Amino acid sequence: MPATILVVDDESLIRWTLAERLGADGHVVVEAETAKAALARFGSDIDLVLLDFKLPDSDGLTVLKTMKAKDADVPVILLTAFSSIETAVEAMKQGRITTPTSRSTSTSCRSSCRRRWKRPGCGGR
Repeated sequence: MPATILVVDDESLIRWTLAERLGADGHVVVEAETAKAALARFGSDIDLVLLDFKLPDSDGLTVLKTMKAKDADVPVILLTAFSSIETAVEAMKQGRITTPTSRSTSTSCRSSCRRRWKRPGCGGR
């Protein structure tokens, strides 16, 4: 079953690449370039979120916390090229589902989405 995936990144090339790859897998992709836009587009129709850690108007952990307050069950993959142990630990506390990955590897992102979507109870929340 295809998912509706919210891709949040301030870099248009990253959003475009992920949208192309995930769209080719049959998913519907909703894009946002800022935290404000991401929170405006986030709702019950979103099945999975790919969230950049560094955004122009906020950070990914703040956005993650807000999204989890609205929907504790939504899976979120935090993307960052600026990973640290502290970031990973804080993200785990907020309910992020995978280890932060480099945004430069859309294949890695796509694989994370596939693995997450194959888990029991995850498809078509």
